[in-house]
Amino acid sequence: MRVPDGFVEVGDDGTVARFRRRFATTADDLWSALTDPERLARWYTAVSGDLRPGGTVRMHWPDGQVQDIEVVTCRPPELLVTRWTLDDGPLGEVTVVLRPDGDGCVLDLEHRGLPPMQAAGYAAGWHAHLAGLSAHLTGSAADWDTEFAAALPRYRAAADAAGAAGGRGGTPVTSPGGTPGGGRPGRSAADQ
Repeated sequence: MRVPDGFVEVGDDGTVARFRRRFATTADDLWSALTDPERLARWYTAVSGDLRPGGTVRMHWPDGQVQDIEVVTCRPPELLVTRWTLDDGPLGEVTVVLRPDGDGCVLDLEHRGLPPMQAAGYAAGWHAHLAGLSAHLTGSAADWDTEFAAALPRYRAAADAAGAAGGRGGTPVTSPGGTPGGGRPGRSAADQ
């Protein structure tokens, strides 16, 4: 059975990348992995700042780039909404929803308002970061560059197909092996 890794959709308010992953851990542990600076540094990037609504979290990327995001909503351990901007303008809103599921927890991640020309790069980045999160939670390792390089062509094709559909519906992305990979935003398709 082939399982969609992510979903890319073009709409009136820009491009949306969506992901769903199930992890064999509790909502509290998953929330900690998503919000504790020490844990985030292991699978995402170094962060600092204020996780309260209205606060700012600063992401320190390995290439030296620094990016601030605004916390819109923070309701542990179920909902985190952040607003992203770059020097040249808005980069959308990221919503993460956690919900217990039996002996595990489901994570839904949506990055809404992506510029269409950068959507594939951000979607592949989230895909690679989610692989890193999965590895972190299981005590294994994931290589972001390898995950990103493998995912990018599939997300480019999905973004192209979604754009060709005129924004009507989205395009799922499925890994060749049929199992979900896991999602570093920050690279646009043009950067590749």
